[in-house]
Amino acid sequence: MATSYPDRTNARGIWRITDITKNIKTEGTFPGSGGDRAVFSAGQTPSNVNTIDYVSVKSLGDATDFGDLTSTERVGGASASSHVRAIISGGAVPGGSANLDYIHFTSTGNAADFGDLGWSSYGQAGMSNSTRGIFSGGSPRVDTIEYITIASFGNGTDFGNLSAANFGHSSKANTTRGIFAAGETPSARINVIEYIDLDTLSNAIDFGDLASIAEFKGTACSATRYLACGGQASPALQSTIDTVQIATKGNSTDYGDILAGNSGLEGTGNLTRAIFAGGGTPSQINVIQYVSFDTAGNTVDFGDLSQSRSRLGATSTSHGGIEAFYPRSPELYSPTNKVVPRGGGAGQRALFFGGQTPTELSTIQTVTISTTGNSVKFGDMNRADSNFMALGNETRGLAGGGEPATNAVNYVTFATEGNGADFGDLSVARAGNTGLANSTRGVVAGGEAPSFSNVMDYVTIATIGDFADFGDLQTAKSMLGQGFGSTTRGIFGGGIAPGKQDEIDYITIGSTGNGTDFGNLTAAKGQGFAGVSSSTRGAWMGGDDPDGAVNVIEYITISSTGNATDFGDLTQARTRQSGASSSTRGVCAGGDSSGKLNIIDYITIASTGDATDFGDLYTGGTALHHGASNGHGGLT
Repeated sequence: MATSYPDRTNARGIWRITDITKNIKTEGTFPGSGGDRAVFSAGQTPSNVNTIDYVSVKSLGDATDFGDLTSTERVGGASASSHVRAIISGGAVPGGSANLDYIHFTSTGNAADFGDLGWSSYGQAGMSNSTRGIFSGGSPRVDTIEYITIASFGNGTDFGNLSAANFGHSSKANTTRGIFAAGETPSARINVIEYIDLDTLSNAIDFGDLASIAEFKGTACSATRYLACGGQASPALQSTIDTVQIATKGNSTDYGDILAGNSGLEGTGNLTRAIFAGGGTPSQINVIQYVSFDTAGNTVDFGDLSQSRSRLGATSTSHGGIEAFYPRSPELYSPTNKVVPRGGGAGQRALFFGGQTPTELSTIQTVTISTTGNSVKFGDMNRADSNFMALGNETRGLAGGGEPATNAVNYVTFATEGNGADFGDLSVARAGNTGLANSTRGVVAGGEAPSFSNVMDYVTIATIGDFADFGDLQTAKSMLGQGFGSTTRGIFGGGIAPGKQDEIDYITIGSTGNGTDFGNLTAAKGQGFAGVSSSTRGAWMGGDDPDGAVNVIEYITISSTGNATDFGDLTQARTRQSGASSSTRGVCAGGDSSGKLNIIDYITIASTGDATDFGDLYTGGTALHHGASNGHGGLT
């Protein structure tokens, strides 16, 4: 039975870090998150069915009826999900299907149409992180990999290819990496393991080998571990469970055994427990069994499906670590997942560095993003500057470059108000550069030195030192819009080269390489306009198009390439403004529009619409370049 959090003897009604950590370790989910439900769909009994069952992963017992898929007689489909919505693909009706159905985990009932894949098949594989679903392979044998954005509706989009056309392979993913394993190619059953990075577009890459050659294995994964069990060999049914560490390429090792030799079972789980359901031994069974992700061993009986069946689909609200919670002392967290701030709060502090009024400034200003009000002084940089980059992770904010062209970079610690200190140097002295970061790495792009530059540099934020070469932008330019991204992907847009630009570049932050075409802004513009992002969506605010300063806000979905879309309007047209964001809210400060401005606006990133007044800057009218925060892009 789930622990009741918080302790109601605590009048503040908040969870302590120790409470949350205990709940995650014992129950595999954040307390009160609802990250507990697994669904099993379709299958073969031996006739094909469209049934959907569900269970609570942390509570042993039999499955309960959820509803039905949109079409009858489905078998050999695949599943993907966020912690809110599940997508179910394909299946034989008979002969194969391109259908994509969806359900909401919290609302039992029949599935509804989501869109279609680009091919009809059965025996596909599916996986997902919190934003993107991936489907691959199937019979008739294909090597196709497609993706969908789970929060939207629509057809599959090309992702890349498997190393070979594959039927009966299995796949699962954590928040960043997906694993494909085993299956049957046109020539033979295989034991190949391949992987992809979910937020990129690419072909599958060799990972290693499973210990056995088989198809129709059951798979499940936590944030760190991938399990593959059972499967049809030639001709025997297997009972072994193999495992790999998702972050580390290599061959599988033995983990334990399932209850009996089994083919066509399917698995899912939460952060701590893997569960496998159904299959053929060789006749179809209704058995649900489970094993801990933390301790190697054999599976144990969990309960029963509503009917015996094999080759079903399975997914859950908290697979692969998508409900993972990583607390940082000394913060406290409320039952509504809202931060109770101590000294600014986790992920809620924004910093605005320097600027121009019209003289160059050294001032560092701060606001708490979750509130409204005027900025206050945080400290000073070690030089007065404008037209430079800023970036930050959960602990540090960096600002560097600027006019006159310099390679110097300052840093501050978000938790401690005070002056900036020397961090290191950019590879090339320049002004008009822009930056972005995830939890570990910062990347700086473009600028003028004095000619336009396509250089990208990177640094490990936790380690003081000089920046190193990352790669090149598509176009040498300056005054790009403020960079942003998710924990894995970085986005740069617009700029001057010398004319105003509309191209958008993207990079994978954790690697190195040149920028890749993402799409285009709604119009060409430059002058260092503000950028903010959640873990899934990024927005640019204002800027300078060929006709002058604009009030346009536009957005993209970070994981899906394509052109920017209208979001709404700022309270006033302006350029050379600064942005910063938490995981949910973006703020836009200062700017220039026939004079320097002191206004601060905000938006809710997930909801399109016009910006709202937040307050005023501490320094008065200021052209800013750029801001940083300790919670952008879903970092916290």
